[in-house]
Amino acid sequence: MLTFLVPVVVMLGFFIGVLLARISPEEMHSGKRYFIWLIRLVVLIIIVSLFYIAGFGTVGLLLGLVFGFFVREYYFALGLAMAVALTVSKDVFFLFSALGFSFGVVYGTVSYITGRFTFTNVFTKIAFFFLPFCILFIEVPSQPLLLFAAGVLITILAVKNLPNLHVES
Repeated sequence: MLTFLVPVVVMLGFFIGVLLARISPEEMHSGKRYFIWLIRLVVLIIIVSLFYIAGFGTVGLLLGLVFGFFVREYYFALGLAMAVALTVSKDVFFLFSALGFSFGVVYGTVSYITGRFTFTNVFTKIAFFFLPFCILFIEVPSQPLLLFAAGVLITILAVKNLPNLHVES
């Protein structure tokens, strides 16, 4: 069907978040703290979902934890999770699509509020998101890759400061 368009719609979530932040900047600045916590919550739900679907394994998870120190990009792990989920089942794919869209709306809003919405930043996010879809052309086991994505997200969540986390009280 038209499942190849779903990742494009997921990526549009980022731009919808930017649009929302441009339309109502007063409300966005006052709710910045809540948007940052909402990003953390959605990423945590994605991590729990990845573990629920993939089970537990050490190799993929450990490689993902290490890789996350070098590539601190949420959209890479999200794209990998969606690409692998497409090979698992349509239900899992649409679960990660919905979570990815939700993440994109909130992350786009925070990126715009904090001034990190630049052409190069957006291009990097798009490239990192669509790059993992290349694995659809080869036969790979899904469990290690889902755990790899979970490891990357855990590392990013633990290490990376979200855009300007210094929220004024």
